[in-house]
Amino acid sequence: MTKKNLLFRVENANGKEVTISAADELNYTDILAYTDVYEKYTLAQKDNIQLYWQNNGSYVSFDAYDLNNNSLIDYIEWIVPHLSNQTYEITFSAVNMTLSNIIVDNSYSHLEVDSSSSPYNSLVGYWNFDIDNSSTAFDMSGSGNDGS
Repeated sequence: MTKKNLLFRVENANGKEVTISAADELNYTDILAYTDVYEKYTLAQKDNIQLYWQNNGSYVSFDAYDLNNNSLIDYIEWIVPHLSNQTYEITFSAVNMTLSNIIVDNSYSHLEVDSSSSPYNSLVGYWNFDIDNSSTAFDMSGSGNDGS
């Protein structure tokens, strides 16, 4: 009796975890693995995506593609050296976030975003909910959508 190959994908706020497994006795090697990814980065921004091989404790190189031709990466693939139960973590870096982006206004601080660059160019609102005890959440996107 041969076990089926299994692929598990679990998405979370920071990316995705992919587990690929097969029976050890199959001795599969150099398997092409792939998954879709959240469309956030252009091909030139590929370095903002990391693929971490949990079983080996190392980062893995991968190829990124824009399959729907909208200029954003939507699919990645990589080689799994051998199967048994291999888990990979795909994470996305914060774009344009450096200490110089932290702005202090009076008694609160917030991240200043560049609304002309992705992914911030389509913001409708940006609220910092842990700044004070105020009953008003001020919109930092520039759209003026303050709330209370």
